[in-house]
Amino acid sequence: MRKLSGFFVKYKKLLTLVFLIAVSMLMVLLSETPAVSAVNQVGLTVVSFFQRIATSAAQWLGDSVNSIGKLGELKKELSDTQRELLEYKKASQDNVILREKVEALSRELGLARDLDYAYIPAEIIAWGTQTDFSTIVINKGAADRVAKDMPVVAFSGGTMGLVGKIGIVGSASAVVYTILDPNCFVSALFKDTRYKGIVSGLGASTDYVEMDLVTKSAVDELRPGAILVTSGLGGLFPKEIPIGRWREGYEAKDYESVVKLRITPILNFQKIEYLYVLKVEDRP
Repeated sequence: MRKLSGFFVKYKKLLTLVFLIAVSMLMVLLSETPAVSAVNQVGLTVVSFFQRIATSAAQWLGDSVNSIGKLGELKKELSDTQRELLEYKKASQDNVILREKVEALSRELGLARDLDYAYIPAEIIAWGTQTDFSTIVINKGAADRVAKDMPVVAFSGGTMGLVGKIGIVGSASAVVYTILDPNCFVSALFKDTRYKGIVSGLGASTDYVEMDLVTKSAVDELRPGAILVTSGLGGLFPKEIPIGRWREGYEAKDYESVVKLRITPILNFQKIEYLYVLKVEDRP
């Protein structure tokens, strides 16, 4: 035993080296065994599974972010397209409205050429109120040679009718007192029977004018719808301009020799847009 102990002591370092070499070789051999390979494969499989999950999740997240970005772009494109479509529709509607206005004005100018008087064309820019057509504001004034008391006519459905007369005059605009205004008086007569009277308005509360000082006997010769025109008396309004039509019925007291008649204006004041200020002094 002493010899063996002495041998280990003597060759301690050498024996340690041999032992370490043997252990290393054994570990190498074990690493090549099927059991260890199987363990390694299981580990690799597990790692690969989670790696695929992580990769798929990352790819899904990236695709989702890209999809959200593309969705935002599509929404913006859709909004831009809708806005352009609305602008196109508005432009189309504006073109239609403009074309209709041009056609309507051309028709009226064609009718106006047949007037026996020189005239100043004007456009309505304001009414007294939405329900009061007794006053009108036009876009022509003193700078266009418009003057107080000049007669004003218009066209409705291809028919000319009396609108009224110029009242207040500004530099670039003027106020027209229509036949609906209580302060606008027109000397008138019936086109067929030639019975005369004075026409005046009743204000915003009615859609008709009143003809006063008509001989009571004239009623026997009148027919509903009889046309009333300007008489030309007084020199303010030219002769034979249509004013309106007689409504059936009249007002009068038994002891009076004259009657009051209701007259429906020949013009629809809610529809007229353009007026013609007559230059009576420039009649050809």
